[in-house]
Amino acid sequence: MPKSAFPPRRNYARRTGRAPFFDLPFVSHPGKGQHSNWQVPPVQDYAEACGLGREYAAHLLQYLKDNPDSVGSNLLGHIAKHIDFTDTSVAKGCWVGFFTHLERVLHHGASLIDVFADVDEVKAHYARLVRVHP
Repeated sequence: MPKSAFPPRRNYARRTGRAPFFDLPFVSHPGKGQHSNWQVPPVQDYAEACGLGREYAAHLLQYLKDNPDSVGSNLLGHIAKHIDFTDTSVAKGCWVGFFTHLERVLHHGASLIDVFADVDEVKAHYARLVRVHP
């Protein structure tokens, strides 16, 4: 898959209605009740697969930037649930590249904040929600 065959880079700004999660290039939604949160095309080699996975990670990150209310909704868990981590073919490079790129960006973001102060803020936020909505 040459670079030009990667999914086009775009934004995921909200249109009318819900955020376009199903517009992500690795999410397949062929019909009612049928979907996969990790559908990748055939790849020729491991390096190509890793490159595609990095592109997919960038799409997810752009989606989260454009839809900040989706942050914290376990999207990454829903994606990971659909990944076949037992696949030993070159296609495994897709998820390796995906998670490796996410780690890079996590490191960058984490280097800008006090991560423990941040988790304390999140705990306080959820504690307030429990008090308001017991």
